[in-house]
This record gives sequence, structure tokens and C-alpha cells, in this order.
Amino acid sequence: MADDLLYHYTSIGGLKGMLDSQSLWMTDINYLNDSEEGKDFIAHINNFLCQSDFEQIVEKSKLWSLIKDLDFIRSAIIEFASPDFFDEAKLDSYSISFSAKPDLLSQWRGYCPPEGGLCLGFSGLESISSISGYEGDDNSDEYYIYHSSCLYGEHEKNAATINFINSYLDLIYNIYLRGVNDRKYKPNIDEMFEIFTFYFNNLTIFKNKHFMEESEFRIIANCKREIVNPNFREKMNILIPYIKLNFNTENLKRIIIGPCADQALAEQSLQRFLGSFGSDFEHVKIECSDIPYRQL
Repeated sequence: MADDLLYHYTSIGGLKGMLDSQSLWMTDINYLNDSEEGKDFIAHINNFLCQSDFEQIVEKSKLWSLIKDLDFIRSAIIEFASPDFFDEAKLDSYSISFSAKPDLLSQWRGYCPPEGGLCLGFSGLESISSISGYEGDDNSDEYYIYHSSCLYGEHEKNAATINFINSYLDLIYNIYLRGVNDRKYKPNIDEMFEIFTFYFNNLTIFKNKHFMEESEFRIIANCKREIVNPNFREKMNILIPYIKLNFNTENLKRIIIGPCADQALAEQSLQRFLGSFGSDFEHVKIECSDIPYRQL
């Protein structure tokens, strides 16, 4: 079935938590399952800094009229992308993942428990921008919500890297225009918040080409640590920080019950659970995966 929905694979407990709180749970990116998360974007930055294209971009930038020192500009970008610099910024980034593909075997295996899971189809995710517990929508003084498909191909990754480098060069140029001529100067966090969020957004959407089948889409929340306080959930011996992103009941359109031992009973229980919310979810279509199930 082809549609324009985006799908989140989860457990039955995950669904219950989402509907009870009417929120999507976004995980701190430092606690995601992929240990390589974020390394691809940093590698692209470092590779680009060694290319002749970098020199050409710098010399064409407005910053070059103020600082004709290529090595200094290169080192400033390297310092900006270092973990120590971002820890000093006290900015946290949270993410939740979706796939453009429903009922995908690799997703059932990768993101659902062995006994079975659910695939939740959402629409209108681009309009979701409110963190639970904070009034109003996306507030650049406290947090920033970003929606994007992940990047898998080298051409699109290189274009995103160049776009980021250009944005950073513009930021430094604007800072120097304010009269800051000391090369040891570090602008305050408020001045840097926009470029911080731009950096973290790219950090989370650069994906290895071998995961292209997932057609992943992410919602990313960049938050000031002293303002947005996370919740915590247990996973083995670790407490995972997460925040809640509000969604409307009409955003959820479809639920696919994954391969499991008794899909009929699972469907019946799911219908009763949705019914407990009155008419809020009566529009949701419930289906069963036709992927064969075998428990060994």
C-alpha cells in the first residue's frame, strides 16, 4: 500500500505510552542504538576542510574581506565541531525516527521486540512543534524543532556540508562586524544557538548508505539544557533521557500489527484500547502484517 504517511515502529508498550500522554518520545541522540551516530557528518566536515574546494569557498565568502587567514578559519571550524565545545554550549539534541516504508521486515527486526510490535502511520508530522510541558510552539529562545529526511548519498551529503560551512562563515563574519576582533574571543551561547542547531540537525540526518532501505525521516529537537528538562526511562542498566513532543489525535492514521503469534487477539485488544479514548481514534485503520511469523 503506497501512501504519504510516515511510520514509527515500536512495541505495544511504546504505543500505550504515546497515546496515554498524547506525545511522541524523543531520545537524547547520545543514547541512540547506533554507535556511529553523528560521526559521518563530522567526517565529511574534516574531509572537506582538506580539499581545494574549501579554499575557494572561503575566498569567495564575506569573511575573507576581514580575515585573510585560511589556517585560522580552518582551525576555528575544527574547534567548533569538537565535543568539548558543544559540551560547553549546554545544548541537548533529541530525536525520533520514522520510515517512509510500512511493514518492512528489517524495521520489525531492528526496532520491535521479538514477540511482536506495531507500525504506526502518521500524517502532518511537519506541523508538530510543541514540547510537552512548555507553552506555545517552537520557541527559538528555548528549543528548536527540525523535520528532515535522512541523507544517504554522497552528493546530497557534500551539498549539506558545504551549506553548513557557508553558514558558519557567515556567522563569524557577522560577529566580527560587531567589533569583535580578538581571535581568542568566543561568542556567547545565545549568539551561537542557531548555528548549534544547524550543526546538530546535520549530525543526526547523515546516515550510512547501507541503511538507505529504511527511508528514514526524523524530527529533531535542539534544547537549551537549563530550560528543557528531560524525563528518563529504563533500558538495561541505563537511564535514557527523553522529552515528549505533543501530537494531535488526528495525526495517527494507521496501525499495522507486526508478525506475532496471535494477530487476531492482538487486533482485538488494540481495538478495545483505542475505544477507551472514546471517539479520539475511531478514524485509525488497524491492519495486520502479512509477513510470516515463526517463533524459534
